Formats: sequence, structure tokens, C-alpha cells
Amino acid sequence: MFFVAFPSFAQENEMGSGPFLRIYDFESKKILKGKFLSVSDDFEVLRLLKGADTVGIQTNSISYIITKRSPGHLILIGGAIGFVGGAVVGFSQKDPNARLYWGYDLLIPGVFFGLGGAALGALGSGGKKSRIYSINGKTENMEDFNSGGLVPISN
Repeated sequence: MFFVAFPSFAQENEMGSGPFLRIYDFESKKILKGKFLSVSDDFEVLRLLKGADTVGIQTNSISYIITKRSPGHLILIGGAIGFVGGAVVGFSQKDPNARLYWGYDLLIPGVFFGLGGAALGALGSGGKKSRIYSINGKTENMEDFNSGGLVPISN
């Protein structure tokens, strides 16, 4: 019975399970990115999980928030997965008596599978819609964002 209850308890307390956010200042410069953790009780501080660290940012320094990672993220992940998969396929098909250097057996399928994975990543990133939320340094807008009542200015 202990094993059944333990995983569900661990999932409830999972840190950083919120959406990925990119935070921009009033000069349209990205100042922070990470997974949403929480907003303070007075809506003055937004907390994000950046790597293994919890980072807080003052609401009055936030111009707008964009949800979703950049398109290059999925392209890179798809390409890396494709390259590794292709290299494994190439290695498994290697002829031990072949004269060619064994690296070609890994590299050629890895490149082709990597290009295919990058193309799939590009297709996947086109289907994900980012949303832009205008905060303009106002705690009222942060309160609406936190409660889900703030309407995005871009879908």
C-alpha cells in the first residue's frame, strides 16, 4: 500500500510544474525565463524556477509575459533526438569487416535522422501558440494573471 500512495504524493509536491514563461522589461529585453512557481500574496513578486534555483522578480519591473519556449527549442530537441537515434541505428547496422572508418556508420544516419527530427520539431513548434500577457508593472494585472482572468493580448 505504501508504494501506491508514495508516487501520488510526490506528484502533488512537484516543483516547477507550471508553464514556461519569458519575462520582459519595459525596453522589450528578456530579463528572466523559467517555469512558473507562484506569485506572492501581495502580488508584488513573481517566482520562477530557473534550473534548480527559485528566482523572484518584482512586478513593477515586468512589462509583459510570454508563455511558451521559442521555436528553436523544439527544433534543437528534435534534431538531437534524431541524431542520437540515427547514430544508434547506424552503429547497430555496422559491418565489422568493412573498410570504412566506423564514424561514417554513425555520422551519416545521425545527420539524416537529425535533420528529420529538426523538421518534426519545426512542425511541432508551429502548432504551439504563445500568449502575451501585458503586466505593465501593475499588481492588479499580476493578480488577474495569477487567477487566470487576464486576457492575453496575443493568441
